[in-house]
Amino acid sequence: MTQAIWKEEFDIHSYLTDFRGNASIQTLCRFFQETAGNHARDMGFALDQLQAEGKTWVLSRFHIQMHRYPRWRERVRIETWPSGSIGFYAVRDFYLYNHQNQRLASASSIWLILDLNRKTPLRIPQALVDMNVTDRERAILDSFDTLWRPERNMFEKSFVARKSDVDLNRHVNNVSYVEWAVETVPDDVWRTHLLTEIEVSFRAETLYGDRILSQSDQIEEEGQQVFRHRIVRESDQTEMFLARTRWNRIEDEQD
Repeated sequence: MTQAIWKEEFDIHSYLTDFRGNASIQTLCRFFQETAGNHARDMGFALDQLQAEGKTWVLSRFHIQMHRYPRWRERVRIETWPSGSIGFYAVRDFYLYNHQNQRLASASSIWLILDLNRKTPLRIPQALVDMNVTDRERAILDSFDTLWRPERNMFEKSFVARKSDVDLNRHVNNVSYVEWAVETVPDDVWRTHLLTEIEVSFRAETLYGDRILSQSDQIEEEGQQVFRHRIVRESDQTEMFLARTRWNRIEDEQD
């Protein structure tokens, strides 16, 4: 029987943590992506099933709010559920809990089903719409408005898409963009602040061997450091990715 709310547990191993012993934001993105895929399979819309029909899932937007990062050796539980649709997009929400049932993070996302041959979005099947959980509040009330681009390139780094960046869709996985974006954050912020919120917009695919530029600028909002990120393909300046990250000083972290 299909589960309306999918629950899955993960252990925080040492190789999944950052220099503080916290699970990295990349790790959590992978956990969210894995639980979304497993629930889609349980609902009859697995990635490999869609690919056999010439279709695929494409993650378009993601928004994560961190309340506390899980630590090395902690076990965490992710709950995810379909929360409706916005046009051609299927909405999926997430909560992250520790073993004491304390909520550590909230997240929301929107996904497309893409026709692989025509590269065009398809309508969300009614069978999937009928599985939406309507009696649970959204994890984050986000209408996924357009993200602002950096007004100037205060920080910039270049990268080449590696073999290890390529996923089942034969293009660069979503998490690699997050890694490239965070790499532009200056060391003084990275060492003294925690990333507490990230909003991302995936705009075009990156392929193995592509050279990309990760750019960002920095502003201050209510005493917090905010970065606006943009990733472009170096050869033609095609915009691949936009993001916004918010960083709190360590002493301001909420337990």
